[in-house]
Amino acid sequence: MSNPLPVPSKVISHSEKAMEAAIPSLKAKKIPVYEPGEDDYERCIAKSNLIYRFSSPPCVVQPKCTCDVRDVIKTAKARDIPITIKNGGHSYAGASTTNIGILMELGLMNEVILDMTAGSETATVKGGAVWFHVYKKLTRKRFDGKHLDGWVVNSGRCPTVGVSGFIRGGGLSPFTRSFGMGCDTVKKFTIVTAQGDEITASDDSKDQWEKDLL
Repeated sequence: MSNPLPVPSKVISHSEKAMEAAIPSLKAKKIPVYEPGEDDYERCIAKSNLIYRFSSPPCVVQPKCTCDVRDVIKTAKARDIPITIKNGGHSYAGASTTNIGILMELGLMNEVILDMTAGSETATVKGGAVWFHVYKKLTRKRFDGKHLDGWVVNSGRCPTVGVSGFIRGGGLSPFTRSFGMGCDTVKKFTIVTAQGDEITASDDSKDQWEKDLL
């Protein structure tokens, strides 16, 4: 009697094993995680730059808050999984697209808070906001029914460009001749480091390393 045919087996790479462990871990933390074939996955990986239209990561996560971002980074770091961050998705160089690791899509973190008290006049913009969210906040009517006139944000003209990506790229604005680059108007950054630590960098920071980040 001839020997039975060998049963084919699939060799799972280290990166695949790491992803298989990371996905349920993130879901257990109530962080939205989407995989290929899901409608939300396709929505999150949609791109403005069609050069990268075929990029498809193993999974997409959508953090809702800074704590979620920290959890994603720590989970990925423990398993040597690379993370790609997407805000508006307008990177010409494809920095917001990937075929490996985790795509962290920040669209749920889009809050904009205005402080128009005298001497402050600032906007606090969450990491997933695009310029549309800022424009909408600036142009809406106040409690007294009047518009907030006389103010401008040193931003880009395209409403779907991510604020964080625009600023970190320098921020060439229609108002640059009057107010400088977009990054020149930043007062402080609150970021999560590659180690999963939350820090705030500003000119008032006591730590020189934090000052240098700004």
